[in-house]
Amino acid sequence: KDFKNAKKYFSKAKNQPKSYNGKIRTQALFGLAQAEFSLKNFKTAKKLLIRYQAREPLQPYSYYLLGRIFEKEKNYSQAALFYKDAIRLGFAGIEQIYHLLKISFYLKEKDAIIKYVIAKYKEFKKGFNRVKNASLKKGKNIKGIRNVEKKMVTLERGINNAKNKSFA
Repeated sequence: KDFKNAKKYFSKAKNQPKSYNGKIRTQALFGLAQAEFSLKNFKTAKKLLIRYQAREPLQPYSYYLLGRIFEKEKNYSQAALFYKDAIRLGFAGIEQIYHLLKISFYLKEKDAIIKYVIAKYKEFKKGFNRVKNASLKKGKNIKGIRNVEKKMVTLERGINNAKNKSFA
């Protein structure tokens, strides 16, 4: 959580000579982008994330972070593209789905995005319930389950509101 120090150390690792291990330099680039994002240096974080994606195009968290940056810049169509890419690449958590639903009202293709969100949420909920039931059978507790369930209720309310406003 000490993002200033993280920035300093990731920057040093990223700037190692080219002969240095390329994987480590790539991870340092991503770590630096995350630190810049956490420090709210969004312009710098965006540049670093785009460079990182050129090296690691299948890493979904970078797409999510770019979606967050474009959302903060009020470039909702770009944000939607990055959120959908993150979800398609396997980063389909409650936060990603929620952010996509939230920005859908600013877009022309609102109805299509709401349908997409509904489908992705159903997949998420099915998987969540499967894991929850399996852990209950084994007598194990899942850390943070109540927080996820609260977020699911909030998202379901948002989906119902979106359906009522959109398909009315």
